[in-house]
Amino acid sequence: VLLCKKVVEIEYKAFQSDESVVRKIHPYHLKQYNDRWLLFGLEEVLTEEGVGLERISNLALDRIESVTETLLDIKEDTINWGDFFDEMIGVSKPYEGKSIQVKLKFSKNRIPYILTKPIHGASQRLDPSDAKKRTIIINVIPNRELFQLLLSFGKDVKVIEPIEIASHMKKIAKKMKKQYKKSTKQ
Repeated sequence: VLLCKKVVEIEYKAFQSDESVVRKIHPYHLKQYNDRWLLFGLEEVLTEEGVGLERISNLALDRIESVTETLLDIKEDTINWGDFFDEMIGVSKPYEGKSIQVKLKFSKNRIPYILTKPIHGASQRLDPSDAKKRTIIINVIPNRELFQLLLSFGKDVKVIEPIEIASHMKKIAKKMKKQYKKSTKQ
């Protein structure tokens, strides 16, 4: 299909959905992430206001139920896929997502691992204002995978800034605490 350069109709069943839907995609790029293959392509979608938008979507190949080639030629792919993922962790690029500076302070025990295996090699650097050399700065587009990664460090990381990311992490931690309080009562 990628070689034919035709728009495809994909019957797709999202993880959070009971029903499959047909999506019209201009297929551009295949990428593996976290042991899953994804198809990236241009998708025409309607907003709640009924306005048509074009955006890059990704579809997990294992969630595709069928693919039908259309007679429509795909719109030219103008994306440099080598650079597309540089500003994010993972593969989920929020529509209109902008790269921001995120400051993260790590525990004394964890920082050596972060320095030798960077969490975002494209932009990661030490914060020169931290005399203990435990704070790093990354420039990324906030997405689901960023929060998953931060949560994987548990108590070994604290988001210093921006406040929006720190607040979101705090909300997640409160929900987790509440969830565990419930489970100890059962």
